[in-house]
Amino acid sequence: YDHAYLDGRMGFIKVAIEKGVDIAPMYTFGMYDMYETVDGHRHKRSVMAQNSGLPMVVWAGKLFSSVPQNEEIATVVFDAFPASQYDLSELEQASRDYIVYIKRCFDEYKHILPSQSHRRLLIIGKDTDEASAIAREML
Repeated sequence: YDHAYLDGRMGFIKVAIEKGVDIAPMYTFGMYDMYETVDGHRHKRSVMAQNSGLPMVVWAGKLFSSVPQNEEIATVVFDAFPASQYDLSELEQASRDYIVYIKRCFDEYKHILPSQSHRRLLIIGKDTDEASAIAREML
């Protein structure tokens, strides 16, 4: 899985609605294969990082250096999400629609890199750990 920390994150959508602008999302495919990382306790580490303001990521490149193990990446700027078409009373709906839109864009463009075509985007958040998000995907 690729992970997007979007569950419960509505501040940027709120600002876009207040300013009457659309959101231009982008995604870099292949980033998860650049370095080896520790996947265990991802949710716990995310919460600790949010509380402390410090990243809680352990990673390693080639021979445990900072040199990437793989440099095959592609960054895609998706068409704008129409946040300007919502008002503040629709903030939660706009957030749900944005997540659906991001997942649809991810699935549409992940084939740009053949090595990424099998990947799935998992939406996680402060109150959503990976296991819960996977279970929700299965429904």
